[in-house]
Amino acid sequence: MKHQITLLLLAACALAFTACDTKKQKDESNDLMGMIDQIQDGFRQINEAEGRVGVQTKDGGANNRQAIVENMNFIQRTLRLNRELIANLQQQLRNSNQTNAKMKSTIEEMAAGFNAQLEEKAQEIAELRAQLEAKDIKIAELDERVTSLNQNVDELSAANAEKDKHKKGTHGAKHCQERRPREGH
Repeated sequence: MKHQITLLLLAACALAFTACDTKKQKDESNDLMGMIDQIQDGFRQINEAEGRVGVQTKDGGANNRQAIVENMNFIQRTLRLNRELIANLQQQLRNSNQTNAKMKSTIEEMAAGFNAQLEEKAQEIAELRAQLEAKDIKIAELDERVTSLNQNVDELSAANAEKDKHKKGTHGAKHCQERRPREGH
């Protein structure tokens, strides 16, 4: 009888241990899936911000420059966050004893895909920054040209005004000289 009770207790402990392992495995899987969801949401937000940058770049204008810079900074922060989340995901996979081999392999492949996306996005951001800098240079050149043209207009206007003033003064003097001889007639 004692032998049967011992076997029952051992079976109960084994069942409890298995249930505990299953709960740990489920919790670990939920944590991994939560991180994957966060990473995917980060990429979605990056894509939305890239769309806004593209529209603002096409529209041009000084007001859009600040919005473009803010969106690009948001993208940089989100890329950094995703990089950290991916590193945490990979570390958690390395430390995991509960996750089965197939799930580990699948998540590792996803992490590799996420890293490839990060590199692609980082390259796109570098290209956008280069385009923004080129536009800033072009804007500065155009601003310099407009300033120069405005200065030329001001100088020409002043010269024309001086000519008109001189012309009126000379014409008025000639007119007065022509009238005097007639008065003596």
